[in-house]
Amino acid sequence: MGILSMFEDMGFINTYKIDLHTLARFCLMVKKGYRDPPYHNWTHAFSVSHFCYLLYKNLGLANYLE
Repeated sequence: MGILSMFEDMGFINTYKIDLHTLARFCLMVKKGYRDPPYHNWTHAFSVSHFCYLLYKNLGLANYLE
């Protein structure tokens, strides 16, 4: 699951001691909770999350958030 890779790459799993299985189950529950309208759906949510991740990585935002 791509969203887990983003959390892991940003160090959130280790920093906040998040159980990977619990995080995966949480993400799947969030995904299941989305309806399937034409725009605001899981694909849109993931796309926005991925865009924010790319900004975080490419602009070095980790230096400003610590």
